[in-house]
Amino acid sequence: NESYPNFKDKELSERLFNEIIKNTNIKTTIFKRDYSKKFTTLATEEYVMCNKYNNSFQNQDLNEYLRENNCWINNIENYKIYIHSYKKKFFDRYKRYNAYFDKILFYEDLVAEGIKNCPWNDVGSCDYDVVDNMNNLIGLSEKNKFVIFLTLNNHLGLINKTYDEPLFDCKDNFTLQINYDFCLLYNNQLKFNQSVNNFLKNMNKMDILIMLGDTPPMFNSKLRKYFREKTNVYVFEK
Repeated sequence: NESYPNFKDKELSERLFNEIIKNTNIKTTIFKRDYSKKFTTLATEEYVMCNKYNNSFQNQDLNEYLRENNCWINNIENYKIYIHSYKKKFFDRYKRYNAYFDKILFYEDLVAEGIKNCPWNDVGSCDYDVVDNMNNLIGLSEKNKFVIFLTLNNHLGLINKTYDEPLFDCKDNFTLQINYDFCLLYNNQLKFNQSVNNFLKNMNKMDILIMLGDTPPMFNSKLRKYFREKTNVYVFEK
């Protein structure tokens, strides 16, 4: 989850979490993790795949990197799918990842699949719509699948709203009035969490969803003080 807005404000953080789990019978386990301020999103991808931070990850062929570092993901025999809401050439992900994953979907592919547009600085797919259409995108079959979905819409830069009407009136909370982007991030995340909630309701008993923020939103230190220093790792299962 790109730049999960893990506000220190208890009301805000609880509202986000409750939006995920409301009216579900899901078991939730929560872990806390540190993050890399130097490598940010790429470091979290590396953490997911190999549980380490190494700056060679961003330049190396993924198969080669995973083999050389004896990464745990090498033990996964499931059909492997990678999805990202942004362009395939960004950080050369398509070229580096293509040989490892059985199926890859980037912005260009998601457009062809009819996923709605939610531009970042230039282009981008709507993260919530990817979740809403996840089963269609990955294909339902008896074959077990291992899916990594890297979101986009809350990436700092030019943040655009992904909702038609706010799900929460930011005038009702002091923290969200401090910076306009705080309000955008929060409502974008609420919109996304609603889709995650629907996904959980339809999840099979043997399915597991792990949701983690790569970093808190990387504002300057004056604004970053309103966010927690560690990010949450949520494990959802029935």
